[in-house]
Amino acid sequence: MVYYANMAEHMGLNPNFSLRDHMEESQTFQGQEKPDISIAADKIAELIYIDPLTGCYNGNFLKNYLEKFDSRRDSNTSIIFCDINNLKKTNDTEGHEAGDQLILDTVSFMEQHIRKGDLIVRPNNDKGDELLVICKGVGVEDRDEFESLIAKRFDQQNIERANGSRVNFAFGITHFDDTIDHGNLRETVRRADKLMYQKKVEQKAQ
Repeated sequence: MVYYANMAEHMGLNPNFSLRDHMEESQTFQGQEKPDISIAADKIAELIYIDPLTGCYNGNFLKNYLEKFDSRRDSNTSIIFCDINNLKKTNDTEGHEAGDQLILDTVSFMEQHIRKGDLIVRPNNDKGDELLVICKGVGVEDRDEFESLIAKRFDQQNIERANGSRVNFAFGITHFDDTIDHGNLRETVRRADKLMYQKKVEQKAQ
């Protein structure tokens, strides 16, 4: 999974922005042979914005994305906030390699049940059990159907893994609403996080 090919577009940057061009313009080689800028630019983007375990976008990407969010252009944005259940228990009882595999299995499940073009983010970089999905192009008239579809798909999550344990996570879905988020997608993320926590409490009570 490699998301960073469309990094500039996803971050809301100028579509003509090119990390490769920027590097070429900002470096002088004084007669020396230039390195392969294409490879270097991709590697830099990967190191900065990609979670090394999952290949998803990381917290650096999310921070930049939120800062550049344009409520006029991207008002039809929805957020799915997820928290993997029992990750700490898995790390403590089976080891961190098993915990990493649980994260990978969860990401794989999510990839199969979201839309093409939706962006999965691991917001705490290489730590933590949280995952976030940025979903663009969900119109006001489509929100109820979108939320119902995602909930139906994610509620089927309790799938058995190779080691006999199961993928299980709590999630909350919110939609950007300028009347309460005031142009700030961070508020949408916070509301999704709150809904996720409520669902996690409900799951523990069952």
